[in-house]
Amino acid sequence: MNALVGSRQVKASWTYVDGLPGLNGQVDSWLLGILDAAAPAGGRYRPAMALNAVQRSGSAITLSAEPVQANGTVIAVRERVKDTGPNGTGAVSSATVFADTVSGEVNDAAELVRPEAVAGIQARITGVPAAVAGPSPPAPALSDMLLDPAGELHVTAERPPTPGRSGEEVRTTIDAHDTKAMLTDFGRKVLGQLRADPVPPQATALARRHVNCDLVPCAALTYDDGPDVKTTPRLLSILKGKNAQATFFVTGSNAAASPATAHQVADAGHAVGNHTFSHPYLTKLSPAAVRNEMDRTDAAIRAATGWSPSFMRPP
Repeated sequence: MNALVGSRQVKASWTYVDGLPGLNGQVDSWLLGILDAAAPAGGRYRPAMALNAVQRSGSAITLSAEPVQANGTVIAVRERVKDTGPNGTGAVSSATVFADTVSGEVNDAAELVRPEAVAGIQARITGVPAAVAGPSPPAPALSDMLLDPAGELHVTAERPPTPGRSGEEVRTTIDAHDTKAMLTDFGRKVLGQLRADPVPPQATALARRHVNCDLVPCAALTYDDGPDVKTTPRLLSILKGKNAQATFFVTGSNAAASPATAHQVADAGHAVGNHTFSHPYLTKLSPAAVRNEMDRTDAAIRAATGWSPSFMRPP
């Protein structure tokens, strides 16, 4: 994504993981928090800012959120920010979050190590022993840490910018023997999973994959009144050729008459919605009759596709 937020150019890339709504929501929250903070005072980021973005100054923010580990039931995602000012100098920071592909639980990197181990890790990064008194560099945040299957702990921290000099990332590795004494129960769980075969999250239908229209401009392509044994397969072929997804609001009578075609729509990864059974004017029906129209259509869609619709469009 390229966007112009206030006077700053923003370049962002991120990856969602199907079947992990907690992780995807965390990535969304992280991105929107940074984009809102970059917006003009009192404003908020809007997806329209990503349309026709043109560089107006040397200020830029580069964001990325990408998986960096996947073993056992653990997926680790690194979130990275590079903030560059007009003079070319800036700051860089990163954090890692861990998601469990079975429970969906999301944890921060700081939860890998015991609180009493933090000062020692920070001292390794700064080179200043934790017991030394007097002025010392600010303690770096331990937000980006990864374990490897051998038990070593890899820490990435930020060295703050100084006048005329950009901030930079500093990396250190703690050997397996020292790391073992630092780990929490969660850290030991992650280490155990890193030594196991990957367990992928549950598959997600294309039509139900995560997208956030607060981040990117969205348009919904929808079709009503099918399925039709002649025109629907032709439409599906066109959509496939354009790599496009759509929502088909079908009538229950057509879905019941052409269940194989309705199934073809869902099998191609498109969403199927309820458009009533017989396409009546709902304002002329009683509440019970409206409910009957919807229920019969839900049943026809479920019988044809195996899914119950999440959306309804009145005729």
